[in-house]
Amino acid sequence: MNPALTDIPLQTQEDGSTAPDFPSVSLLVINHNGKSKLGHLLDDCLESLVKTSYPNFEILFVDNCSNDGTVEYVERVFGEYGIRVVRMPSNVGYTGAVNHALGLTKGSMVGVLNNDITAIDPYWLTTLVRFMQREPSVGIVSPALLHDEKRIDSMGGDANVLMVAWDAHSREEFSATSDQPIFPMSPPGAAFLFRRGLAEKLDNEIFDSDYFAYYEDVLLGFQVTLMGQRVAVLPSTTLQHKRGGSWGLISPAKFFFQRRNAVWTGITIFDTSQVLFLLPLWLLSNLYAGFVYFKMTRNSKFLLSPFRVILSVLAGMGKAWSKHERFHQKNGSSAKALNFSPTMILGSEKLTFGRKLALAVSNFAIRFAGLSKFRITEIKRYPLLDAEYLEKNY
Repeated sequence: MNPALTDIPLQTQEDGSTAPDFPSVSLLVINHNGKSKLGHLLDDCLESLVKTSYPNFEILFVDNCSNDGTVEYVERVFGEYGIRVVRMPSNVGYTGAVNHALGLTKGSMVGVLNNDITAIDPYWLTTLVRFMQREPSVGIVSPALLHDEKRIDSMGGDANVLMVAWDAHSREEFSATSDQPIFPMSPPGAAFLFRRGLAEKLDNEIFDSDYFAYYEDVLLGFQVTLMGQRVAVLPSTTLQHKRGGSWGLISPAKFFFQRRNAVWTGITIFDTSQVLFLLPLWLLSNLYAGFVYFKMTRNSKFLLSPFRVILSVLAGMGKAWSKHERFHQKNGSSAKALNFSPTMILGSEKLTFGRKLALAVSNFAIRFAGLSKFRITEIKRYPLLDAEYLEKNY
């Protein structure tokens, strides 16, 4: 028997024999024009998933109104493997597709996957399920996501009170020398597993559908933590993730969704007085971010994107504030219970005069918001914001 199966608890059957307990799992693969955007990566994804060594799972291929023949291709090539194709009548984004498909699933556990994931470990699902069976305090579990054989894509997410979130250990060297789980602030949104009971506690919407894409996993991580549960990542099992298949690594559209949803997340989780102090900082920081992306790409659209973010947040403030009130009615005053990082991620670790001034202003606002224990104390180089790194590796 494979070592991954040896410690699964046994159940007594009607005839008195025992068999491993394999709870049913539904895997949701979210897609939009995957055939044209991903090429062979879509085949790699589905081929690897159908070879998953777990005896009790289903795959739902949830298509967001593709117009490139992806659905017909998947039905023709993968139909014999029992993959269920769910056709969305319009593109409702990653968040809307997941929430809709959740109501069609049969599993007692549900996995959410990007369509650019490859299951390089056939026992990955068994490992995750076994861990969930053993750890009732864990609400979400994920495998380690690798960019390639040597480098990490994500080990979960970190975030600071400026509502900047990033993938932990991204592009660092991977070494599976420990079986010990890591407990990040949020799961990697590209691949994670949760119990159906978690969705029921969230009114059967695991994501905020208004987000469309990006930062939905960050908000989910906050929610799980405030429920008294944890998010876990297991380095002992891995999936490969070719980031940027749908939106590109850097694009104005991706910038808009990330930054708008980041501000929405802050408005939702922080107390009213904290939002009043931090909202101007969240909004104005987009101007700096847009300039950084412009310098990397020379795409003038990044100079306009921050204004689009600001206008969108202000125009939707009524709805955002309603979510803020509902969240706090359910969770109370909660932001201080979260474990925000003291790190600011930038393209380099140079502490220029401008950065010193920005950090001073940020920490001033954080202090007057009553969140001094989460002040920014260090700057860290993040490869995906490093133009030189991007040029060499992509």
